[in-house]
Amino acid sequence: MPVIKPRVAGATRICIGAVGLLAAVAAVEHGIGEIAQGSRASGSVVFTSWPDSPAFASLGGEPAMSLVPNLAASGVLTIIVGCILGVFAVGFSHRRHAGLILAGVSVLLLLVGGGFGPPLLGLILALTTARAAARARPPGRVRRRLSRAWRPLLVITVLALLGLFPGMVVLYWLAEVESGGLVAVLTMLAFGGLALTMLAALTHDRLHPTAR
Repeated sequence: MPVIKPRVAGATRICIGAVGLLAAVAAVEHGIGEIAQGSRASGSVVFTSWPDSPAFASLGGEPAMSLVPNLAASGVLTIIVGCILGVFAVGFSHRRHAGLILAGVSVLLLLVGGGFGPPLLGLILALTTARAAARARPPGRVRRRLSRAWRPLLVITVLALLGLFPGMVVLYWLAEVESGGLVAVLTMLAFGGLALTMLAALTHDRLHPTAR
């Protein structure tokens, strides 16, 4: 069977850009919470970005880790690195070695205080980018059918991510509702949907190599 060498374009590029932008926003939110705690030591490598905010209670106070021994400095670095992740995902995912760069930025984001969700999203995007640049056999029937649903899958994924943040925070502000169960459902939808979205997008671009 012939092999297909796809590129990061079309559906894949749109999905990487959309999710990368949301990951960047979530990272900036972590950074703001860390800056708000002031120029002091966190007391531990692992800490919470919003420890005293009831609105973030259902999200566990937004856990994070940092090797930087100052919360305010961690916050500033988190915002900077988060913005780099978003800009690169939106505008440069089609470039050579983009997967490696996204992976490096994501790991750096983890180490300076960007939480756990945003770096994980970044690593999934990096894997998708690397996968798009690799040779692959033509997709089977199931994946061909899945490829047609990349748009609704992306919508579901984006809505689930937005449901986690700022959705849960807004829900608390409006009705003082904290729901760990809802957070769990949204998390499964977000990451499960993301996996299917990227698979569908990659397959779509392999079937339509000239799509922009």
